[in-house]
Amino acid sequence: MQTICIIVPYDNVHKEIVLWANEERSIDFRRDPVRACRCTSAFMALELERYLTRTLRAVEIYFQAVPPERGLYIELKIESATANDGGFSIRPAGQGVVIQGNGRAGLVY
Repeated sequence: MQTICIIVPYDNVHKEIVLWANEERSIDFRRDPVRACRCTSAFMALELERYLTRTLRAVEIYFQAVPPERGLYIELKIESATANDGGFSIRPAGQGVVIQGNGRAGLVY
């Protein structure tokens, strides 16, 4: 079985990801950019997990805040909490790939 780690750079992501991904109704996205970015990152991580488990056979997905020492990973990052141009980059990093959005919208795209 293939194992892939999805990196969401917030402590306790492995415990709180579902809560964070669904707290959009309780966040003032204009006044609390940290929680807004955390919510968007968590939501996109769960969407990525859903996609990977449907398209890859025999894959196990787990979440953590930092890249693992060994193994495949996909790291989700938001470069600027206040940017809104929708730009993004995808680049290799060790045994993983980093998807970095310029703002929350960039990570979604």
